[in-house]
Amino acid sequence: MAIKFNFTVSDVDAENIMSCLQDRITKQLVMIAKEHGRAHTNNLTGIEKEESATEIEWLENSIEYTKGLMQKMENSRVEE
Repeated sequence: MAIKFNFTVSDVDAENIMSCLQDRITKQLVMIAKEHGRAHTNNLTGIEKEESATEIEWLENSIEYTKGLMQKMENSRVEE
């Protein structure tokens, strides 16, 4: 199933939407860096290492998904 959004937003709104998506990516990159740091500075057990790796993988996949959303959005100027 798919949903088609068919609406036009102002330049400011479009910039805000893209900014929100980029902010999400930036926050997730910070979370990945923190998780790498935690994994390397603490003596994690095997299960904790696995959980850390799983969290990093999830964050990386989420970043790729968000980038894909940004690419899917058509970005063309229209006359009002």
